[in-house]
This record gives sequence, C-alpha cells and structure tokens, in this order.
Amino acid sequence: MLKTLAMLALITTFSTGTALAQGPPEHAGPPDHAGPNRQVEEKEVEETEEEKEVESENEEEEKESSKSKGRPDHAGQPGPPDHAGEQGPPEHASVPDKVREMFENREKRQGPPAHAAVTDFVREAIFGEDLEEDEKEIEVEIDDIKVNQETFEVEYDVSNFDGETILVVMNEENDDEGVVKHISSEGTKEIEVSDIDEISEEDTIVASIYEVLEDEDDFKELATTNTSVEAKTAELEVSNDWKDVLTNEVVGYDYSELDITIEETNGVDAEDVTVTSSVYSKDSDEAVFNEEKTFDSISEKKELSFDLKRFTTPNTYLSLLTIEADNADTIEKDHEFVVEENTFSVDIKDATESVTVGEEIEIEATVENDGYVEGRQIVELLDVNDNILDIEVFSDLEANEKETVVFSLETDEDDKGTHTFLVSTDDETEEVEVVVEEKEDDEE
Repeated sequence: MLKTLAMLALITTFSTGTALAQGPPEHAGPPDHAGPNRQVEEKEVEETEEEKEVESENEEEEKESSKSKGRPDHAGQPGPPDHAGEQGPPEHASVPDKVREMFENREKRQGPPAHAAVTDFVREAIFGEDLEEDEKEIEVEIDDIKVNQETFEVEYDVSNFDGETILVVMNEENDDEGVVKHISSEGTKEIEVSDIDEISEEDTIVASIYEVLEDEDDFKELATTNTSVEAKTAELEVSNDWKDVLTNEVVGYDYSELDITIEETNGVDAEDVTVTSSVYSKDSDEAVFNEEKTFDSISEKKELSFDLKRFTTPNTYLSLLTIEADNADTIEKDHEFVVEENTFSVDIKDATESVTVGEEIEIEATVENDGYVEGRQIVELLDVNDNILDIEVFSDLEANEKETVVFSLETDEDDKGTHTFLVSTDDETEEVEVVVEEKEDDEE
C-alpha cells in the first residue's frame, strides 16, 4: 500500500513539473480563476469599447448639426462639375467609333416593342387602347345613260352595313316616280328606263341608298350618285362583205377597188364622219397604203370605195378599216391576206419515147409566168434522184408570158433501160419516161 502511494506521488510530481516546463497551450483560454493581471486587461478592453461608442455617437451628432446649419455632407471636398444636372453621354459614348456603330445598329434592329404584333383585341385588353372601328363604306354607281337607251345598270355595295337598306332610282325632273328595290351585300340592278318616267337630254338620273330605320316611315340616306342623260346617238355599221375582195394572191395582183357600204340604223344623222382604209405589212409598222374620206353626215346609207395599189412585195398584209363620227361609237375592222411570189408553171410538150444507145434524148417543155409582174425563173432537168442534168434560166419573163425550152441528152451503154426525167420550176414539176434500148448487131 505504501509503495503504491509513493509511486502515485512520484508520478504526480513528475507530471506537474513537465507541464510547468512546457507552459500553457498556444490557444489555451484563461483559467476559471484568472489572476489579478488578467482582470486588469479585461477591464481596459471594456473601457476602450465604451470610448469608441461615445466617439461614434459624437460624430453622428456633429453630422446632424452640420445638416441643420446647411453645410453639405462633403464640405471641404471639390464641388460638382460645371455641367452638373445635364444628361450625360450614353453608356457606350467613350467606346471606339466602330463599337459605338455596332451598338447603335443593334438598337435600330431591335424593332417595335414586344406587344406590337398582337391582335387588336389583345392590345386593347392589355394596354387599354381605344381602338377605332373601320368606317362602314357604302357605294353606289350608275351607268352613263343616253336618250335612246331602254335599260341601264346600277352597281351597289352595302356589304359592310348591317342595317336594312333600299335602293331608290329616279329622274330629278319627276320625283313622284321611280324604282325602289331592297338590297343587301353587293351586286347590280338593271333598271328599266320606262319605270322612272320618260327621259330627255340633260335630265339627271339619281341613284341613292337609304337605311330603313326602326320607324319604317323614316329613312336615312347613306350614299347617292347621279348621271346626266346624254343625247341620242347615231349607230353605224358596215353592211357589205368588204373584205371579200382581199383574197390571197401573188405579187402584182390588181385588187382594184375596195368597196364599203355604211348604214346608220338608229334614226340619227351621224355627223362629221371619217372613214380610213389602211394596209400594213406584217413586218412593218409603216402603212403601205392609207387613204381617208370624210363626210359632213351620213343619214341612212353611204357607199364608197378605195382604189387599192398593187402589192409587188411578197408578204402577209393587214387591212384596217376605221369609221369615226362625232355622235357615234367608233367602228374598227381588220382582215389579213397574203401576197405570194410569182408562180411559174411548166408543161412537157414533147419527148423522145425511146432511143437506141448512142442516140440523143430530147425533151421539150413550156414555162409560163402566171403572176402579174415580170419575174425571173430557173427551169431544171433532173433524174429521179434529183440530180441536176441541165438548167435553163429565164431572167425576165413578163406576166402571162410563155417560153419554150428543149433539153438534149446523149446516151451510152451504161444508159440502157427505162429512165424517168423531171422538168421543174420553183412552183411546179412535170415528168416523162424514156427507154434507152441496146443497139442491134447489124447496126454496129
């Protein structure tokens, strides 16, 4: 027991000495019962904190006092620049020009605000905009009217209007008579002149659209239009087959006279009438023939004629006939015809039917100019394979002139047999057969 107590005392003494030699741990806190020095240090710290709080309170009081005296918070510091209060440059004003341009372009591309494309009722609901309704368009139009007309048309459009509407047409000279028709949507009404009383030159025909109000005896005019009645007009027509003379021919054909018959069919004299006949070639805008005839008036029938020229150039031609009058609609008629090249016909008059090897073949033919002017023609002698065997040129065949041509061909052993020969012009071809026989022995 004693030994045990002695050992414990020794261990305790050794441990205490070691701890005193090492000192307290680095972050060890003060012991529960710190000594007088520790207490003094804590008191000094508390006094320092209290002094700081007092100084802070004093500074706050000084600031409040300064404000009450009008001294700015930053007294003693440099004042604001001369342009204080003016709008400064944009955020990117100091960046290089290229960068600034990029920003400016981007701002331009940003477009309208996000709600710009929404429908009207959405915009009105969201942004409270007072949207205006489209005006309701009511339209009415009336044809031009002439004294001798029996009917005319009135066009209307009330498709944008919801109420009950009527169309009223009348002559201003007699407002006791007229036409009343219910209308809706859009369309056309044909009006009988007899339904709105007789009309005379310079009368005014009025077409109006009215809304029928709830009180059916009351109406509201929505649209109106009018037109003045024009004088009765003449009506002209060409009564004969004027174009029958303009047939397809060859150059030089004499078309002689182009006869025209004009009639007035409405009982009104046509005044200051001009009749023009023109002919144009298909490949030119310039007239190759143009003639004009004028008349003070045409009452019932007028016959006239134009002396057409001979067309010496092959082409397609267009004939135009125009009739104009002060009080009648213009008449325009046209007809196309063709003028072709001169034609040359050929006719084989005589030919050797058979020959013996070594004898000549003779073919006689006539060539005729079937045209109306002098012309040049080449006549050819050919075999069945279109090989040219001989030619004859006629440089100046007069109109309807005939010429004779004789072709001669020698034969040899290689020509034995039956041969077909052709005599040809540009317009016609004739053919003939010739037999070439072998020589008999005694003939050799």
